[in-house]
Amino acid sequence: MQTSVRSMALAAFLAAMLASGCADEPLPLVPEVDTVAADEEARVEEALAEASRLEAFALESDGGVASLVESISSESGRASIVVVPAGSVDALAGALASAGTGGIVILKSGLHTESGSVTITSRVHLIGEPGAILQVDTQTDAAFNDPALHLLGASRVLVWGIDLRPAQSSGNTGILLQDSPLATIGNNSITAHQVGVLIHESDRAFLFGNTIITAPDGALGVEVVNGERVSIVGNDIANAPFAGVFASDHDGTFLLNHVHGNFIGIIFCNVPAGSATLPDGQVIGSDVSATDWTARWNNATNNGWGYLAIDGATGCDLLHNEASNNSDYDIELAGDSERFGFFTPTSSNCTAVSSNPAIVVKNCGLNNTVIGGTQVDTTVDPCF
Repeated sequence: MQTSVRSMALAAFLAAMLASGCADEPLPLVPEVDTVAADEEARVEEALAEASRLEAFALESDGGVASLVESISSESGRASIVVVPAGSVDALAGALASAGTGGIVILKSGLHTESGSVTITSRVHLIGEPGAILQVDTQTDAAFNDPALHLLGASRVLVWGIDLRPAQSSGNTGILLQDSPLATIGNNSITAHQVGVLIHESDRAFLFGNTIITAPDGALGVEVVNGERVSIVGNDIANAPFAGVFASDHDGTFLLNHVHGNFIGIIFCNVPAGSATLPDGQVIGSDVSATDWTARWNNATNNGWGYLAIDGATGCDLLHNEASNNSDYDIELAGDSERFGFFTPTSSNCTAVSSNPAIVVKNCGLNNTVIGGTQVDTTVDPCF
């Protein structure tokens, strides 16, 4: 979970942004970028408002448990509440079934163990008290198809305040969202999994305030394979051997995150066909590359690349992000490349705006716009 200092800083930033409105960009430049679509501004405003609402819960002394329960119950009129005591063993599936659609399951502070993947197939609210640890035994493999928690065909699920850990030194996928739109994954600690959160066909998923630390034998912190208008806000994402965030599909929002110690902080890209396999055996890849994503006010530190747009990524706006100590480039808008062992087409129509002259930007793509930062001379350091 986030530290109180970080939470308070995020809360103050969110309050200031909502008070001033998104038209007032922090650290403005002259000239201002005038190509940001009204729809993008609306998405940012919506994500900030939801983040501010969730942050209010996260800052409460009980992690928002009481307020969340009250809010959910008042919204639905009546919600069944099931409390799972500490020391539970393979109790979660039964608790979810007892709570029923719209119900609430509360994990008490302490250790809860599960011998295998737990599937959630209806709208429920899974909430952990501070100190609630959920340890799930999953088997690591290259397919990432043995998730600890599997949201399957369930809309508006909430997973909140849980310390999700594997039973072994590393686990498979922490949370898989499959055909589960409008899910909220918030204020959790998801550590030592090969993939922290994998999103497939789950539009408008909202990831807020999570700490996601990838296993050394893993690959990704967050992977958006297919999912429109996904929002990733205020998370701490670290140590992924490939990418902290792999963003595909369109109209995603990436705000106020810290990505650090990854090979790539965030990659706007196209998940190749066959890259992942779902528990039912379905082999998946992205339908479209990252399109019209917006990334604002993030911080990428101590990665190889901070922000990378590649493999057909188009229309992505990287505005007022920070970056430092990234060993290759802070921002790269790639051209045609075979750096991953296969052909990836150029990025295009992306915008990078940096008010910090120390941020190094390499632009090799088509019709991209770069304002600010220090641009790489590609006659000296060629595109590849």
